[in-house]
Amino acid sequence: MKLSLTPTIRVFLVTIMLVTVVLQPYSAAHASAASLSGNQTINASLSGPSVQSRELAVMPAKPTPRPTTTAVASPTPTTVKATRTPKQTATSTPSPTLQPTSTVEPIATTTTPEPTVVIEPTLTPAPTTATPAPTAVPVAFATAMPVDPASLQLTSTLNLKVNKTGIYRVTYEMLRDAGLDLAGVAASALTVINRDNMIPIYVYVGNQPESFGPGGFIEFYGEALDTTYTDTNVYTLQVSNTLTSQIPVQDARPDMQLAAPTSYTKTLRVNNQNKFANYAPGTEAWYDTSMSVTTASKSWDFTFQINGLVDAPAALELVVWGVTNWTANPDHHLVVNINGLQVTDQKFDGLVAKNFKIDLSAGVLREGTNTLQLTVPGDLGTQSDTIVLDRYSITYQQAFNAQNGGLSFTSLDDLFTVSNLPGQNVVAYGLRNGGLVRLGNIDVQPVGETFTANFAGTNQSDTFLLATAETLLTPVLEAARLKADLTSPAEYLVISHPDFISGLEPLVQARQAQGLTVSVVDVNDIYAQYSYGVFDAQAIKKYIAYAAQNLGTRYVLLVGGDTYDYRNYLGYNSISFIPSLYVATGPGAKFIAVDPLYADVDGNYVPDLAIGRFPVRTNEELSRLIGKTLAYANKSYSGTAVFASDVIDGAASFKNLSDKLATGIPSDWTVQSIHMDDLGAAAAKTQLLDAMNRGTALITYNGHSSPSAWSSLFTTSDVAALTNAGSPFVAVQWGCWNTYYVDPANDYLVQKFLLSGDNGAAAVLGGTTLIYFGSEEMFGPLLTPRLATPGLSVGQALQDAKAQLGQNDPGLIDVLLGWTLMGDPALIITP
Repeated sequence: MKLSLTPTIRVFLVTIMLVTVVLQPYSAAHASAASLSGNQTINASLSGPSVQSRELAVMPAKPTPRPTTTAVASPTPTTVKATRTPKQTATSTPSPTLQPTSTVEPIATTTTPEPTVVIEPTLTPAPTTATPAPTAVPVAFATAMPVDPASLQLTSTLNLKVNKTGIYRVTYEMLRDAGLDLAGVAASALTVINRDNMIPIYVYVGNQPESFGPGGFIEFYGEALDTTYTDTNVYTLQVSNTLTSQIPVQDARPDMQLAAPTSYTKTLRVNNQNKFANYAPGTEAWYDTSMSVTTASKSWDFTFQINGLVDAPAALELVVWGVTNWTANPDHHLVVNINGLQVTDQKFDGLVAKNFKIDLSAGVLREGTNTLQLTVPGDLGTQSDTIVLDRYSITYQQAFNAQNGGLSFTSLDDLFTVSNLPGQNVVAYGLRNGGLVRLGNIDVQPVGETFTANFAGTNQSDTFLLATAETLLTPVLEAARLKADLTSPAEYLVISHPDFISGLEPLVQARQAQGLTVSVVDVNDIYAQYSYGVFDAQAIKKYIAYAAQNLGTRYVLLVGGDTYDYRNYLGYNSISFIPSLYVATGPGAKFIAVDPLYADVDGNYVPDLAIGRFPVRTNEELSRLIGKTLAYANKSYSGTAVFASDVIDGAASFKNLSDKLATGIPSDWTVQSIHMDDLGAAAAKTQLLDAMNRGTALITYNGHSSPSAWSSLFTTSDVAALTNAGSPFVAVQWGCWNTYYVDPANDYLVQKFLLSGDNGAAAVLGGTTLIYFGSEEMFGPLLTPRLATPGLSVGQALQDAKAQLGQNDPGLIDVLLGWTLMGDPALIITP
């Protein structure tokens, strides 16, 4: 902004400029918006690692004897927005068994983020003294602006990946080493884009006037994500000749005659992701600890740390789940203590998420280590009581003490004093409704071995991010992906992880020989164009919908395995090559991986395309599965089927349903029935293994199942004993969980059948969830005849059967979405 000066002040300024310092040219984008008043001198204060700073700060004269250091914030990479603090680690595998259930409304779980602040290069501030300053001149906060990517005239791009929320700094040298040398580029040409929004940035140009170069850096406020799939957000640095958004500098010189507040309200959130529960009644499947008792009381202790506590009333928010669901009401009892003092006693009922908000009197919390104790008394007369701790938070009064080099807080006041800073080079920002200002003229003083910063507020209840330059965050730099052509005709669309694309050629040639147009798409190109480079299953769904509507797509094959532990909470380092979508398929199955949802183009929970997956993790597995897929097309044992079943379970006669399904097979087929009710487990197993080994086109099982077994008839360990190399079968499994494929640590039946060798199956159909017997009674007679229809592919048969079921019984989500195909959707059982 321009400064209005009286003639006297102009003469005074000219004299000072000639005698004391030669002021360098500076960019208007970097100028401090300060006003002159009284006897003031102008110092070229240093806002970067070089004396050739482009920022001009107006500092007060020194009528006060108190020694001070004035720090002008040094830039650090940051972005504007606010999200939850990313969660912590976890351990578990999904339960394949049905939990006691009830229908509940999920609770709201919104939280307020506390951004992390970190900093880097050290600056040498200009020494001066401080005096009561005039009121800071407010400036407008810079906000993100929507932008049409097509309007940007881009020459160079680089992705800046962030997984914490806070102020980020990226230096010229970092960019150069990553392959983007911006020496000589005008600061006004630098732009950072996130999700089609131009993000405000602060640019320090370095050792050259006006243009970016050595010693320069860019600061932005980066917002981490907190999704099922990732905590990493992607910002793109671009050189553009059209638009830029600079963060203004607010004069934050303090008036030390005012009194600063001694505390602010802080919320400590503890959200450990230790285990995964697909039955979870809340809004997410990860949780901290499961607590279960029979009749003896048991307690669990959870410690949390508070540093800088100001004793005052506080609050506890506790989110737990009731898991066991007995006829008695209530069937859960929980007693909560903090530091040995009981703060609440709660009874509740059913499979439900409960959010308890508890006021805490002054004196309950302690400085340092505190203990939250949860006790399940087991005194309600039920067989057991299982309660899960999901997460908790403590809201209390916190002193303005920096931790880990910085502090973020939200408050309204005219003066703030932050102590315990490890250095004198302080960077500070104000955040308001997604907008940013950078705070200049902060007063920094040494106090023993640490430093204390004083600065003015912004006249509103804003969030402030304060840190030393040495603790700013640094983004991960990655070359931006070139835009790929994703518009080729694709009757047969293959979406593959890049690791497997080169191995797909034999399958591609085979499908082209059938007359299908084939397109193989790298999933990373889909992320780049449909989710702004962020790892997100919704991007795949959007592209499949586009392909169905514009590219003539009828078949979709996903190539790559998956894991529900996308953020590596369990520490297994399992890889999601192609992520899954998740949906609730029933009261006891709330977070279920469902590939058929990708093929639901119109949103009615009925697939509109034939879809399958190769759940491979290596090229060797891919080669084997393609080999079995092509071998099945040339099999000599067409027209053969086995229908096997489990023992009767109450009203569920698996034998009767199996026999009913067998009637849907053409009369010229050879059909063998293997029923445990008739033969017993041992004899039935022997006959089943013989049928698999001699070459059978279709193997069907009906009964209880899990990810690793068909009741006692067949288990994962039996796959290794199969000798049907060169004669694979298609397995159709009527039961629960038998096609479960997202475990981060274990291979189950579906992987063993498809990937363990040249034996086993070419394709596997079945449930990834809890399947109800009544649902399969309605779905089985629709699917079985179609599987045996000449010329009809497995994927088409499944799609057509679900389409008819969706018309008759649209609420059967367990089979409409939870029943899936692992294999090639274009595979044909009967030529």
